Amino acid sequence: LPAPAVAGDGDVEPAPARGEDQTRAGGQDGRAVAVARNGWGRQIDSFEAIADDGTTPLVCIRAPRLTAVRAPTEALLTLGGEPIRVRRGRIVGATDHPELTPDRRLHRDLFLPLVAAPAKVGAHVGDRRS
Repeated sequence: LPAPAVAGDGDVEPAPARGEDQTRAGGQDGRAVAVARNGWGRQIDSFEAIADDGTTPLVCIRAPRLTAVRAPTEALLTLGGEPIRVRRGRIVGATDHPELTPDRRLHRDLFLPLVAAPAKVGAHVGDRRS
């Protein structure tokens, strides 16, 4: 199933059923991220690459493509100028599979600090204040 799209208010919208439009509209309707299912190609088109930072290995298997990213969501990593990893508060999204590379920077520099920092009492996932 395709990954859910993050709506503009931080809520997660369920992915469309098979046969429905698989592209998420970003910007016009308030969504912070737009996703095109299999935007980089189908499984046979899977690939490995180095991100635009010149050091981060990417493994993209049947990867969706982030077609739009709006503030307050930020692009953390790009490939060919297009966002590959994004973050909005405590929510992180990726179109690659970082767990399939030996590079542990994502886990060390992003996930560990996120889980070490306490969330604000009463905040829900996606709350801009958390």
